[in-house]
Amino acid sequence: MGKAIKDWINSHLEFPNRLQAVAQFYLLSIMLASARHSQTNAAALSGLDKSQFSRFLKDHPALAFAKHMELVEKTFRKIAKQFQKNPSLISGTPWKIFMIVDSTLHTRTSRHIQNAQKFNHGDGWVTGHQWTNIVIVVGSRIIPLPPIAFHTVDDCKRLGIDYQTEHEKLVTFFASFDLTQFLGEFDPKRLVVLMDSGYDDKKLQAAILRRGWDFLCALKTTRSVQGLKGNRIGGWRSIAAMFKRVKKQAPWKTVYDHKEVAGSKKQRMEFRARLWTGHLKGLFKPIALICSEKTNGERRFLACSNTSVSLGAIIRTYRRRWLIELFHKDAKSYLGMEHAGVRDFDSLKSHVHWVYIAYLLLKEGEQEAREGILHLQQRVENEIKIHDLNEYIQISTYFSGDSILRQRFMEEKCKMSA
Repeated sequence: MGKAIKDWINSHLEFPNRLQAVAQFYLLSIMLASARHSQTNAAALSGLDKSQFSRFLKDHPALAFAKHMELVEKTFRKIAKQFQKNPSLISGTPWKIFMIVDSTLHTRTSRHIQNAQKFNHGDGWVTGHQWTNIVIVVGSRIIPLPPIAFHTVDDCKRLGIDYQTEHEKLVTFFASFDLTQFLGEFDPKRLVVLMDSGYDDKKLQAAILRRGWDFLCALKTTRSVQGLKGNRIGGWRSIAAMFKRVKKQAPWKTVYDHKEVAGSKKQRMEFRARLWTGHLKGLFKPIALICSEKTNGERRFLACSNTSVSLGAIIRTYRRRWLIELFHKDAKSYLGMEHAGVRDFDSLKSHVHWVYIAYLLLKEGEQEAREGILHLQQRVENEIKIHDLNEYIQISTYFSGDSILRQRFMEEKCKMSA
């Protein structure tokens, strides 16, 4: 590894001396473009034995978590001063911070791997592990927090902990998470939590409201709603049935948004949507209820706790929930989140944390935050090549430079043949 890259990693993260080499090379192996980001790949890159990386992942999950939180804190510290001056993320809303919640599956080849089980996220049953990801969006930065791991009943017995569902863990997270430690004091109404219909749960929504935050959540079609006092429309009904009864009170309106198209200008998108204010069952405050329809006729129902935000702004805000899907794509497709060939769940947790650390390092700067992961990986690789070339040129000027370069060439050849 070039000295410049080592110094760059050290400037962000410090490791114990005995773990420094293996930690730096494992992190670098994730940050470089590769068909498979595995321990074998890290061993080939570093010349170290594969078993060193295996022990590193298994024995030090706490180190991976601590370094993840350390880098999250440093990232927030860089943007904290500018945060108060930032405009709202979506025009017409008070929100400067998006907290986006979504889960992702880490597919595995066998249920015999520790803590693995079958999950169904709509595309059939998948064997593996589930991670609940929470990303914070401030300005142009997407900052992934340490993911919440799902533990099976058997694994909870092994660890001696109480079993909790994903939603119960999220309620605990919402109650305890303190963003002011990173950004300083801010108006909680500046934060909105974006969730899909998998998190349509009155306990989750109530936990968000207790913090003073807003939520914008997709609803299940069976979620019960009711009109405000004096506008009951026949009592509690499913939201799908209710919107059939309030055609006059909630007429269709056209909403516009845009999407980025490679090599061209922004492309305008058009939606039909309806807005009606009512109550969600289990919550005791007025809620903005939305029925949105795409051009293909597909409908989605949304609930927003801030009734002062316009219909168009709500639709445009919810569409930014897609940012977490882009993060999942980067972590899985380019940083090797699913490439860890390990049986032990502690090793897997370590690997996932190092993947998220690599993402934060690659997206370090304001300009880099707007660039794709693949392009950033190529920049790191070019930096290493340039440094190595400069080092060889410098050695060639030595009195015995030819013999030194010949010896290095033979050592590299032996490594490749091994």
